[in-house]
Amino acid sequence: MTEQRAHQILATYGADPLNWPEAERNPLSLWLAAHPTQHQQLQAAAALDDQLARLQSPVTPPGSALEARILAQHAQLTAAVPSRTPGFRDLLAILGGPRLIAPVLASAFAVGIALGQWLPEAADAPTPAASSAWTPDLFSLAGLLTESPE
Repeated sequence: MTEQRAHQILATYGADPLNWPEAERNPLSLWLAAHPTQHQQLQAAAALDDQLARLQSPVTPPGSALEARILAQHAQLTAAVPSRTPGFRDLLAILGGPRLIAPVLASAFAVGIALGQWLPEAADAPTPAASSAWTPDLFSLAGLLTESPE
C-alpha cells in the first residue's frame, strides 16, 4: 500500500473500513497501523463522514397522494386517446421501415422501365382479325340467330 493510494481511498470512501474496497481493507488497516502520523487524515475523513451524515436530503420522497394523482391522470389520458387506425406508418413498417423504402421504390421503377422496353408497343401488337381468318362478332352472331333454318 502506497501513501498516495491510502490518501486516495480515504478521500474517496471515507474513514469507515466497511466502505473501503474489500481487497484493500486489510492492507490499508495495516498501513494505517504502521504509520501513526497518518491518523489525522483518518480523523479528517471521519469528521467529513459525520458532517455528510447529518445533512438532510433536499428532496423529499414522493408520497402516496402524489403517486395516486399521477396514476389517475395517466388513466384519464389513456382513456381519452382514441384507437389508432392503420396509416402511413403501418405501411412503412410493412415495407420494411424507412431504410428499405428507397430500395423498394427503386426496384419498382427499374422493373417498370424494363417491362416498358421488352413488351411490344400497341402498334406492333397483333390484332385479333389478323391472327385468324374469321372472327365472329356480335352482329354476325345476331344474324345467325335471326335466320330461319331451311
